[in-house]
Amino acid sequence: TGKQRAGIPSSQQVDSYFTTADGDSSCFASIGGERVQLVLANPSTNITHAHIHTNKCSHAVAHSRLGHPNDEYYNIMQLHDMVKGLSSLGKFDRHVGTACHDCPHGHAHSRPVPHSSARTPTAPNECIYMDVGGPMPVRGLNDELYFNMCRCKYLGHRVIYFMKSKDEIVGTVRQYLVETRAIDLKVAHIEYSVKLIVTDSDKLYMSSAFQTLAQQHDIRQWFAAPYTHAQAGSIETDMRVIGEGAIIVIHSSGFPLCLWPYAYSYVVWCKNRSYTKKYYTDAHRYMTCLLYTSPSPRDS
Repeated sequence: TGKQRAGIPSSQQVDSYFTTADGDSSCFASIGGERVQLVLANPSTNITHAHIHTNKCSHAVAHSRLGHPNDEYYNIMQLHDMVKGLSSLGKFDRHVGTACHDCPHGHAHSRPVPHSSARTPTAPNECIYMDVGGPMPVRGLNDELYFNMCRCKYLGHRVIYFMKSKDEIVGTVRQYLVETRAIDLKVAHIEYSVKLIVTDSDKLYMSSAFQTLAQQHDIRQWFAAPYTHAQAGSIETDMRVIGEGAIIVIHSSGFPLCLWPYAYSYVVWCKNRSYTKKYYTDAHRYMTCLLYTSPSPRDS
């Protein structure tokens, strides 16, 4: 907003539009008992103009006129001079902020969503993060199109299961519980049982079949808030890193895309052996295949 021009009657609420010499459309209005000039960008151009008259203006007034932005974004607007006139208002302390009496009314109705997980497991497999990936652009050799990845927060160990359809999600979790039970029986001095499964709000994990399986094995479920991937133990980031590794393996080996399940399994196998000192570098192998040759067609 700019300052009132001379010759504009104060009794009129909003004056008519007129076009200035530079092509911008402008109008006058009465806002808060003050006569201001509104400068609007020409719709035919892609340039957006924003002006704030700095006479008798403060950070609190600018905060109100700009639609009550948060202090962090307001500080960025002033540092980069995104709105003409903000830089002349003086230094803005974002740690102190603006004393706005209207913002708390809006924030009081917002749902508090933590941006990080404060859950600390005390035993292996106590807390498991799961997520479904796919559909993949190419079906695997066994007609796989999706995968379900499980990650233990305590150990960082990952397990991946491949599926032809999403309906097999309950079967993959049941197989994971069977394998967990086998490890628990083998390692007697460590309790290795699933107590909590953390997923997103996918309908696959919220289905009645999945909830029945969780009740049978006395497993609690916790669903992360939408668009808050940090609550799911960074499983989304882990899946992205493993997917990028699988693309690298496919490209370096020269294998066709239909072998993507083997590429994912190879990357998961390497990741599980990269955080412990038990395995050495010579134990790792490239993703290759064995080629058998015969001296003659008769022996083939």
